[in-house]
Formats: sequence, C-alpha cells, structure tokens
Amino acid sequence: MSTDNVKPATTTAATTTTATTATTAKTTPKSSQEEPDLVILHRASCAKLSTRAKGELDYQVAYSPTATDLYIRIAGNHSGGYFSKEWVPLAAIQTCLKTVLDDDSSFSASVLVPAFVSKSQNNAGFLAAALLAEGLIAKASDKQHVLQLGVVSFTAWSEGWLKQGAAQCKTRQEITAALTQQDGESTSASTSTTASGLDSGSEPAAKSPAAIPKKSPSPRRKAKS
Repeated sequence: MSTDNVKPATTTAATTTTATTATTAKTTPKSSQEEPDLVILHRASCAKLSTRAKGELDYQVAYSPTATDLYIRIAGNHSGGYFSKEWVPLAAIQTCLKTVLDDDSSFSASVLVPAFVSKSQNNAGFLAAALLAEGLIAKASDKQHVLQLGVVSFTAWSEGWLKQGAAQCKTRQEITAALTQQDGESTSASTSTTASGLDSGSEPAAKSPAAIPKKSPSPRRKAKS
C-alpha cells in the first residue's frame, strides 16, 4: 500500500512542506512527493531484503531532462506494508551513502532514511532492496540487514542511464517537432483548399448593359375609327 495518495488539505500544510524541503535542500537533495517532469527508463521487480518477507516490490528508474539527474522510486508492493511512491534523486542516495562510499564500510538500510520526505517506516528498506537488485549494494554477510557496496559502481550505473535518458529525450523532441511541422503543413493545405473552393464557387460577374439583348417593341394596335 502507498501513503502518497493523500494531498495536503490546506494551503498552510503545503507551504510548511515546501519550506522544509527548501531548507534541507542546501545540504541534501530531497525527493518530492509531487511527480516532476520525468521520463521513465526502467521498470523492474525485486525481492525484499528480509527472506521472511512475502511478496515482491516494483521499482522504477527515471531521467529528468531539466535537472539532468536520475530518480528512483518504489512503485508497488505485492503484499502488506506502507511506503511512499515519491521520486528519490540519485544524488540524495549518494549523499546518504557518502561515508560508505569513502571508506567502503558496512551499513544498514536506515542510512537511506534522510533521502525521503515521507516518514513511512518501510521506505529505506524498500529502496535498499531496489539498489540491491541493481547491484549497487550487496549483503555483507549472512545477516540480512548488514549491507555493503555492490559490484556495480554508482558512477558507471548512472552514466549508462543518463546516456540512455538523453538519447530517448532527443528522440522524443525530434518526433514532437516532426509532428508539429506536419500539423502546420496540414493546416496550411486545408486553408489553401478552402480559399480555392471559395473562388471556384463565387458568383459570375454581372453582364454589361450592352451585352443584354433588348426586347423588340410590341406592335401598336390601330385606333378604332
């Protein structure tokens, strides 16, 4: 189940959330519960971190053409457990893992909590499961809650998706431009056809008086004597 379907009921609540996000964005890029302008590049499913947990998770990877950044979110849960569908910037995840990236130490999924705006208790664990599926992190030992960096580097992983996202957006822009040009040509052709039809259907010019035949006068009747 997802907890992000309930929108703020008052303007005050929305303003407070915006102010909080703006304050924390100075140190850590924060995710947004409102969907930004993103292009979804990858959809997949994965198991949860705990071997005793039932059901899989659906997650997505998206590209932002404006921010030139990648985002990840948990899109679905096939069993019980509250979570948020907010998009989490890859930059926010890397900030949370900065210490780990520096000294290659082990960690738990709780280090990912600051990457979220929502406080749903399953957010960090579910996100860690998605990162595990992508090979970005791995289980450090037989203990299912102890994690470490995976065989796939964040740099190589992000560069691959950023390149694909840029190429896909370029293709979309080219298609949109072609369709816009085609619509413009169709409109122009339609306007020209309409104008031509009006010219061909116009009334003929009036004949000059000289061209109109005159009626011969009728013979006068003789006056009676």
